[in-house]
Amino acid sequence: VTGFTLDVPDSGTTNRRRIFLEYGSEAEAARYPRSLFCKGAQDLANRITMSAGSAMGEVHFYNDVRPKIDFDAPEAYFASVDPDSYRAIIVLDDMAGEVEFCNYETPMSLTRAQGQLDVLARMHARFYNRDLDELRPIFDTWRARFDRIIDYHGLADACYKGLLAAKSVVPKSLIDRIDEVWPLTLQSVARVADLPQTITHGDDHLGNWYIRPGDVVGLTDFQNITLGHWSRDVAYAISTSLTVENRRAWEKDLLKYYLDRLKTYNPAVQESFDESWVNYRQQMLSVLAWWTVTLTPSPTMAQDMQTKETTLCFLERIGHAMHDLESLDAF
Repeated sequence: VTGFTLDVPDSGTTNRRRIFLEYGSEAEAARYPRSLFCKGAQDLANRITMSAGSAMGEVHFYNDVRPKIDFDAPEAYFASVDPDSYRAIIVLDDMAGEVEFCNYETPMSLTRAQGQLDVLARMHARFYNRDLDELRPIFDTWRARFDRIIDYHGLADACYKGLLAAKSVVPKSLIDRIDEVWPLTLQSVARVADLPQTITHGDDHLGNWYIRPGDVVGLTDFQNITLGHWSRDVAYAISTSLTVENRRAWEKDLLKYYLDRLKTYNPAVQESFDESWVNYRQQMLSVLAWWTVTLTPSPTMAQDMQTKETTLCFLERIGHAMHDLESLDAF
């Protein structure tokens, strides 16, 4: 490498930037990447936000877990975090130009939604109730991560304020029962510990997916990875990725499709559709929490994690899913 050029900064929960590389000859340039995508925690607000476990978790994912899973996700050239300052850097393949990165406006067909669930099933199946001893020392449980965020960032108050701020887009039934939402959210989180464990993504909203030519779907952004139950990831992907109308039409068939894929990749899975449907309904609570806090983050968190348009779109979709599924009565 003889030189480099930095792209414009792009910051949200993390600090992101592309790096364009220069080489001494065309022969060398043909052998190595022309650009890299770097994701880090550099600014103080981002390091504080990531200190609840996200920085450590994502670095461990790319170093220790990604090579063991056969699914479409980025691979890292380098990943490291300083355990004292929480400064972190992950150097990834730059996929710009190769894939379409999704956002809240990306249309998701049934084929694309099935692709999302196939990716999740491949990830979940690999460690479903097996090989967990090697992961427990390096990854939080979902309950431990959630509790730490409560302690670090005052999550309960932020989520309450966020739901009130979203009253123009969420069903009135949620606002009418707002005092029940947080206690039931805690129940949904606690419930995960009683279910079969595996590696879970934790933040698989539509904006963390990409699409290759031929509608091949891939998943990125693993900073919320924990050990938990697959049902939250599935509830999260379906509720944020699909329009309200398409979710209503497809969600039961999609859950059946996911279970078929999960059992194909790991025949030891024994969970039935009926019990999975209850878990799916319950896990919408903590999915909602991830976006109410995004709308009204606590003072200790990064303040512009997503655009307001993205946040309100996802809250509308999640809110209607909770209403349709009667999630508040699923316990």
